[in-house]
Amino acid sequence: PEAKTAESEGVGKDEMPPEVKVAADGSVWVNDEIVPDDELEARIKVLVENAPDKAVILKGDRDADYGVVVRVLDLARSAGANMIQMSADRPQE
Repeated sequence: PEAKTAESEGVGKDEMPPEVKVAADGSVWVNDEIVPDDELEARIKVLVENAPDKAVILKGDRDADYGVVVRVLDLARSAGANMIQMSADRPQE
């Protein structure tokens, strides 16, 4: 049997939705770059406008402030995101 994954053959980095991560300390990262709070709304708006299918991947650290995660989710929705994929890291075994 073959497994189907999000990163299937032929899908390049440019075709994947951008990632927005909320760290445990409340900082927000966009594609591995920290974004100051006063720039966050504008940065997410640009991300959504340029994202394939207007999709965004939202990742939250296990200890991230839930309020910050919800704020980022609302900003993405307000910016016109058609699809927001919630993602989390698997717990270590």
